[in-house]
Amino acid sequence: AHRKKECVELFPTHEINAVRSLTYLFDALATPENGLQTADAENYILHINMLWTFALVWSIGATVTQDSRRKFDMFAREVDPQFPSSDTVYEYWVDLKNHGWKSWEEKVPQTFKPEKDTPFYKLMVPTVDTVRNQYVVTVLARARRHILLVGVTGTGKTAVMQSIMQSLPEQQYS
Repeated sequence: AHRKKECVELFPTHEINAVRSLTYLFDALATPENGLQTADAENYILHINMLWTFALVWSIGATVTQDSRRKFDMFAREVDPQFPSSDTVYEYWVDLKNHGWKSWEEKVPQTFKPEKDTPFYKLMVPTVDTVRNQYVVTVLARARRHILLVGVTGTGKTAVMQSIMQSLPEQQYS
């Protein structure tokens, strides 16, 4: 309800589709392959809550405009006040090993050197946006979920999808 009342969507979605996206992303994230350990009784509930909040941000809050992200940020911080105070909730991912939120900046390689003879139009320069989009899409692709990337022209949607499709094991995902 918050998204519909307070935010503007770049790509309008029906509430039931947004909730399904939330549950699909949560299911894809909350796996042992992604680091969730049911045997870790001390941190299990914390990890589940963090993964759920991350899924909330990247499903329910994924379709809002840049201006509306600030409003959704305030809402998400009410759900999980443990987010770092700098930047918005969109700037963080769940680090289960250290039981906290980490900046996407930490996942961006410090140096970038394209492979020799790579055509300019095939270059994928790692940025915060490409790293986080690749992360979310890869998690969903490995869970065999349908994915629709939306955004304005020139944001790298096609390049992200091509990069991910090339990185998946061919025998499993052909």
